[in-house]
Amino acid sequence: MQKELLTALHTQRSKLVLKIENSRFMIGKEEFAPFSAEMHYFRVNKRYWSYCFERIRKAGFRIVCTAIPWNLHESPPGSFDFTGNSDSRKDLVVFLELAREFGLKVIIKPGPYIDSQWHNGGYPDYIFEMQEVLARDAQGNLIPLSANGNSGARKPSLGHPRFKSQVKKYFNNLAEVIKNYAFPKGPIFALQLDHQSEGDLGPFAADYNLDSVRGPYSLFLQKKYQDLKLVKSVYKEKWKSFEEALPPKELLVKNPADLVKYFDWLEFKEEWTEKYLQSLKETLQENEISIIFFSNWSGHEEILPQVSQAVLESDQIRSTGVARWNDDFWLLERQLKYWGGGNFPWITEFYCGNSSSNPAEHRKYFPVTPAATKFLYTLALSSGVKAFNFHMFVERDHWYDAALGLDGSIQPNYEMITRLMQLNDRVPVNQLQSTARVGLALYRPYLWYRRLSTKYPFDYFDDLQRIFSGVSRDLSYLKIDYQVLDLEGSNFENCDLIFVPSAEFMSQAVQEKIVNLIKFGKKVILFGQVPVWGPDFKKCVVLSKFLKIKSVSDRQVAEVEDKQRCFLAHLLGYLKKSGKGSKEIMWHQNKCVATRTASGKGVGYFFSFDFTSHKNPVKLLFLEELFKENKIYPAGTTSELEVDLKIQKFDNSYVLYLFNPTGSFWNPKPENKKDVIVKLDTKRLGLKGSIKLLELVNGETIKTSANELASGLNFSLGEFDSRIYLIGK
Repeated sequence: MQKELLTALHTQRSKLVLKIENSRFMIGKEEFAPFSAEMHYFRVNKRYWSYCFERIRKAGFRIVCTAIPWNLHESPPGSFDFTGNSDSRKDLVVFLELAREFGLKVIIKPGPYIDSQWHNGGYPDYIFEMQEVLARDAQGNLIPLSANGNSGARKPSLGHPRFKSQVKKYFNNLAEVIKNYAFPKGPIFALQLDHQSEGDLGPFAADYNLDSVRGPYSLFLQKKYQDLKLVKSVYKEKWKSFEEALPPKELLVKNPADLVKYFDWLEFKEEWTEKYLQSLKETLQENEISIIFFSNWSGHEEILPQVSQAVLESDQIRSTGVARWNDDFWLLERQLKYWGGGNFPWITEFYCGNSSSNPAEHRKYFPVTPAATKFLYTLALSSGVKAFNFHMFVERDHWYDAALGLDGSIQPNYEMITRLMQLNDRVPVNQLQSTARVGLALYRPYLWYRRLSTKYPFDYFDDLQRIFSGVSRDLSYLKIDYQVLDLEGSNFENCDLIFVPSAEFMSQAVQEKIVNLIKFGKKVILFGQVPVWGPDFKKCVVLSKFLKIKSVSDRQVAEVEDKQRCFLAHLLGYLKKSGKGSKEIMWHQNKCVATRTASGKGVGYFFSFDFTSHKNPVKLLFLEELFKENKIYPAGTTSELEVDLKIQKFDNSYVLYLFNPTGSFWNPKPENKKDVIVKLDTKRLGLKGSIKLLELVNGETIKTSANELASGLNFSLGEFDSRIYLIGK
């Protein structure tokens, strides 16, 4: 009966328009640019809401976003107040009514965990009094809710039946209120499920609450292995049934096959998180809330989110990312490029200002200037991001340098963000297309191995990460744009050249995918060790047979050479040919360290050393020639190595981005200017005659010509300075 009711509801609402199309929100009969301003109603005095809404509208926004803290609205326990009867901070209803009056659509983040430096992240205190619902680490200890552990709160076990019952009670009560304000009845059209669920906890940090985990873990193993004898042989356990299965508590690896149980555990944790988010969504749908649902994931060095985007999208839950301040320009760019490559590139936590336990003191040493806000925004835009939620647009406790103060007063970042919003009037942001033809591939099982933090049995994973990072830097140095893509989830349709890290294990499906990419005319550069197993550590040599090579491990720093040059590099090992068709192209003391295998128009390269430059001009020249050999050319050049250049296109026009990532985000010295000569390949871009460069934020206009652009124009850029020019007639 319940399924029939949900089906009827979805059928009815499918006749109404609520969708994402052409990187815009289609709500009812209106189209909305995907830009929102976050304001927490419960942290801003009610008398200032109208001032804030008015200035949010004037800044160019038609969408507001807010968190909803569970523990504020259920106080005392069992008593829910969303109308402000007991406390004006709780008046969610008036906030939504006022948003409707101002013509604003609304995105909500009801948790149950919201973080945002709010007490317990929104969890009610009584949750922590229920000892049985709290998560445990491998030793049975409680786990601090926050990274610093200062609050005294402990992380709940998301799968515990009693915890899920409390969450359902909260969502049921919330839904009774918001269903009258949710699409199609009201302004709410999108909802974030939880906040960075499970976070970046290590593999043995959580969750070992057996009341939560044991049943689902047993079912996971039963579904995957089916035969108890098989799982016992793999795990080397004496279980009499799947119900006796317990998750691994510490890393004990004597041979590669021992890793299987740990990979299974990490895969289970991902599936468990996905099912938790799905259960939250289903609870809301049962309460007639059927809108756009999304999840939010933090950034880390390995970039991939906790749960595969493809898996969540199959559940109709969109994955979204975070953009926060980071002095490591290239890591930040890689993270943004990953999110910029999605079906709907959405950053739902784009930092407007910064968080701090002591904002006044932090602002003195780490100010977020309008120039820094512009830098982060234009970098995200150049990386393919098309949708932004400005977090926080309105100040709150534990925050500084937002666009508006707690009383709605205008602060320095307000004018800058207003100008950034006006970009939409000058260029169709949703239509900007990358000119990148190079892809950097990420592989989830390698993320699993790095999370285990072990050097055995594969001691070269730090080398793979260093090479991956180095490739992105070298592409930036050579002014060649790139994409960051999931090896398992992407079809690499828009890539001509793809970089792929390779370890001794890789699934048969992925190995076959790489072979097919080469056969279909792609150029693939693999680096590391040639795979001999799948992630189950059964023999799998698809790539080895196709490339006709095998690896021999031997890590050392050594001189590498080809017929034209030689340079020092970190070796991961040697390559041995195992048949005809593979051509040796680089050596160390007559031992092969790089090969090239052609297949029709496609080519597969394999490097068993760190070929990235680390600013070595000889190695950088080698890479430049490798790109030219594969017909990968930059759209332009700059006279300064670290000044980055990007080009995007729309219709017959182009947008030029310039970034100077030297110095610090926090304390850039504008007086430290770099005079940079920028040249564009005007012939390749099809630019002719007189040209005007219009800086889309500060309005600077440069009148020039295609010939002058080809010969070189001088630009003066300060530390962490950015420019965005529309190239037109």
